[in-house]
Amino acid sequence: MAASVIDVTERHRADEDADRSRRRLALIADASARVGTTLEVERTADELASVVVPVLADIAAVDVLDSVLALRRPGAPEEGRSCSARSR
Repeated sequence: MAASVIDVTERHRADEDADRSRRRLALIADASARVGTTLEVERTADELASVVVPVLADIAAVDVLDSVLALRRPGAPEEGRSCSARSR
């Protein structure tokens, strides 16, 4: 009678770590392609929320400081605080 035991725990952990790293890199690649396509603050906030919602959270909110909104182009409608929310 002979018995052979192979411990694959380390290989399994390495595969999980590699998968986690691939997902993170995919998120970064997606974010770099989708966020900041325009200089409009509200649009950029919406793009950011749309990237993180399906992957990292069920809902996201982006608060924009009044001081950032004050730097917008002349002629743009003045608003208080801008918030972009997206849910799955």
